[in-house]
Amino acid sequence: MNKFRSLSWLLTGLLVISACTQTDSATEPTVAATAVVTAAAVSPQPTATSTPHPTEAVPTAEPTTTPTAVPTSSVRLITDEPVFTGGDLQFVGWSPDGRYLAYFEYTEEQVAESPAEGLRGAYPGTFVFYDTETGEKCTDYPYSGLFSYEGSDSGAPWRWLPNGQMLLALPDGRLVQTSAPCAAETDLTQIFPKPISSIRAASPDGQKLILQSSSQYWLYDWAAQTALPIAEVRPDGFNNLIWSLDSQHISITLAGNYTGDGSPIGGTRVVDVATGTIIARYDWEPANALDGTFGGPVWINNEAFVVTLSLDQGPFLMNLNGAVQPLLPLLFDETFDPENYWPPLDVYADVENGRYAILRSNEGRDDVAKLYTFTPEGEALELFEAPNTYHLFPDGTVGYGDSSYWSRPIFDTEARFEKRPYGPNPWQITPNQLYATANSGTITVFNTAQRGLVERIQVAGYESGYILYPLLSPNDQWLAIFVNEPRYSLGKALFVIPIEQD
Repeated sequence: MNKFRSLSWLLTGLLVISACTQTDSATEPTVAATAVVTAAAVSPQPTATSTPHPTEAVPTAEPTTTPTAVPTSSVRLITDEPVFTGGDLQFVGWSPDGRYLAYFEYTEEQVAESPAEGLRGAYPGTFVFYDTETGEKCTDYPYSGLFSYEGSDSGAPWRWLPNGQMLLALPDGRLVQTSAPCAAETDLTQIFPKPISSIRAASPDGQKLILQSSSQYWLYDWAAQTALPIAEVRPDGFNNLIWSLDSQHISITLAGNYTGDGSPIGGTRVVDVATGTIIARYDWEPANALDGTFGGPVWINNEAFVVTLSLDQGPFLMNLNGAVQPLLPLLFDETFDPENYWPPLDVYADVENGRYAILRSNEGRDDVAKLYTFTPEGEALELFEAPNTYHLFPDGTVGYGDSSYWSRPIFDTEARFEKRPYGPNPWQITPNQLYATANSGTITVFNTAQRGLVERIQVAGYESGYILYPLLSPNDQWLAIFVNEPRYSLGKALFVIPIEQD
């Protein structure tokens, strides 16, 4: 059965809409009714949405309540020598196993080369892999220390591979694969007719990566060390390439290109990974050429995905055959208004249980938020009233908030909206069980699962007058502490210390 016809047919069975009212004081919603369709439906096989990793550490406020697992007077004072002191630092990321910390370090002389005092990202630096086991630094890869605050490109000059190896596109044009930073490497340059400039996302099954040269996208099998070009689509830093859950297709949002009069043009192309060919095409207008990723796509199963924002027709559903279904009239009984297109739809897909949710948020609006859910048992539509602004969070909850958040499981209409415990905000997905926050020169580490205090940390010489940015390794064994001066937030010191746990 055609999935779009099935979806439309099922929607006609919506009998009752439930209304939920929330306030900033987290009042329990009053549920009038829940709409469920019991007729047989085609069960989707959706994929989970992803969250881009931040390139800058962001401080968060220390909790107002203190767990009692450790006395508040117990503070560990760090007197170790810093890994770096100098003019500035830029965090890049931890290795998946938590052994290596990647970052840029800048000398005072390099910072002085900035065309304007305190202007970050305008001077070169040294790219470093710091080895937590040996304390050694690998500086063999002369990547540029310049960076930009704008753009949606998810490409990077290097990536960790699923087996723990690394793939690096080097500034000299070589592409190499190695077991560890500065270890012996295999040169893959001859596989590609032009140098690879960036390495994009890996397939969900971990077998392939998307590589980018100046004129071509490539599908690279890192185990076999073979590559296949993607047909027709020319690379652009603002294109958005998203894998389907089964790793068989890629949906590409085209953005960043312009017509002759300067208007942005965009569209969607679907790639068959086995052949690298385009099997579906659809043209639409992005909200802005620089905002390509705001349009999605977000796969809800292996056959269909949602484009969450377009200026000429609003959000829509598209399948592998190129069939398109506008979603505002279909799901929310609304007409698309190009003058009032914001916000894009929020989409969440629960792969294992064959269900997904689409939210028309009330961000920037005075009306209700509308939550559509699809499950193997049927469909439902809920209304959430203002003044709260509702969103779907990557952990499978729907909620609202700013510095504090209230949420409930998306598919549990009977659940109360509860205030979330302190820890990473609901937009973040991390592998960590621990959570670190800094306030007034003290770093506090919590165990989010046990909701207990692990320890409090201060750095000798930096107890006041500086801003501390704590960054936990994915395995919760190491804590990187970036010490910034407050005026321009330039990084003046870096410490990497082990976490002390019972």
